[in-house]
Amino acid sequence: MDFSSRLPLTRSEIVIPPILGTSPLGKGLQIMENLKIIELISCNGVTKISDLSRFPNLVDLKVQLCGSLKEVTVGVLKNLVNLELSSNRELSKFKIVGEMESLKRLNLQGTAIKELSSSSIGYLKNLVELNLQACKKLTHVPGTIFELQHLQHLDLSWCELVTFSEMYSSNRRNSHVKYYGPLFVNVRRCNSVVEISEFAREIDSLNAGSCYALRRVSKLSNILEGKESNMCRRMNLFGCRILCSNLARDVSKLKENLPDSSEVTALLSLFLSCLQSGFEVTFPGNDIPEWFTCRTGFGPLPWSRDVNYRGLRVYKFRIEFPGNFKWENKGLAFCAQADKDSQYHFRHFKFHSIYINGVCIESIIWEDTWFRLVFGHVWLYYIPFHTIIRLLRESGLPPPSLCLVDFQFEYQTLQNYYWLSETRRALMGSCGLHVVMPDDEGVFVNGLVHQREYENHQQEPTTV
Repeated sequence: MDFSSRLPLTRSEIVIPPILGTSPLGKGLQIMENLKIIELISCNGVTKISDLSRFPNLVDLKVQLCGSLKEVTVGVLKNLVNLELSSNRELSKFKIVGEMESLKRLNLQGTAIKELSSSSIGYLKNLVELNLQACKKLTHVPGTIFELQHLQHLDLSWCELVTFSEMYSSNRRNSHVKYYGPLFVNVRRCNSVVEISEFAREIDSLNAGSCYALRRVSKLSNILEGKESNMCRRMNLFGCRILCSNLARDVSKLKENLPDSSEVTALLSLFLSCLQSGFEVTFPGNDIPEWFTCRTGFGPLPWSRDVNYRGLRVYKFRIEFPGNFKWENKGLAFCAQADKDSQYHFRHFKFHSIYINGVCIESIIWEDTWFRLVFGHVWLYYIPFHTIIRLLRESGLPPPSLCLVDFQFEYQTLQNYYWLSETRRALMGSCGLHVVMPDDEGVFVNGLVHQREYENHQQEPTTV
């Protein structure tokens, strides 16, 4: 086949259809120096990719669902930004042998690679995203990956890692290196992970959801022992019951005069000892403790026999602070918890936003399952007063001696469940607001917060 006669050589983009995957590309591709995008999809005749230097202007390379591809070696491609090698289930050897100054995204999801070499990692100085999701044979990721200053997203979910600590325990944080972006690490469904040890750099967000064997997270143990004072900005501990039981037991041993003996109280006491910066965490728990400054049941929602309803449920609170109230080392904690029955009756019920004196303090502007309420778990959000005061000041408002709080959730009811009794259609669960203060000033504050009422801000009915 005269392949070169069938493709315009001046194109900057080419998509190679599956039918050509079993044919030699021939000399036609060798002279296509202007190519910027190449896609090879379901090309089952491709077994090895070893030399791409003939495409010096390549920006985007996508090779997917090539059932026979076993080896990829990438040389110097100074303009390559995106390298997509996902869903090549036989790909077991991957190597980078030259500087990749422009590469931002590397996706090896669903491949058979066993490790990434430190030498390959060293060539990815400007990498932003690394996706190793569902690499079932992956056993080792070098700690040098945390030396990538621009790395912001590391996805190791659904990997069969033996232990997380073995990969990173030898690393030490380098205070002399400046990292430019927050790092999100996803180890969700890594069923063999028993410990997440210290990382070589600060982690902004950690998703350890459904790591059922997880027993220890160094970050949380260090907070308990007083070695650290800041939580990760976001942490998902869904299903981590062994870890949370261990933490609750240790908290109960070290802290006296807790208001009750429940695991939820012990865990809240641990998390809310970090007063300087805001954070959000989801963890196993069945209720909001009675000592929380103010709490309320979710209550009934609008429901129709004929349509699905989507809208906002707003819970309103009023906080009055005395004139001599000191704002330092204090903040507000917001909690929510849904009971089991609610999961099946609603398409979703999740945190949406928080307003204080008409100013938005926190909101969700994208579809994010982290903020969806899940039965048998507690969702906690903490914001320090110095952050609240700054946000109010930016809107021209004084410090909040009187706080009018709107705690908002987004909901969608399902018409299919209209046949249930009104009691069973009610949203089961609760939310609450707590004024967090240092232990020596009285952790459990009463009388400052009053619930006002809740409102429904209903949107147009939908048939989704």
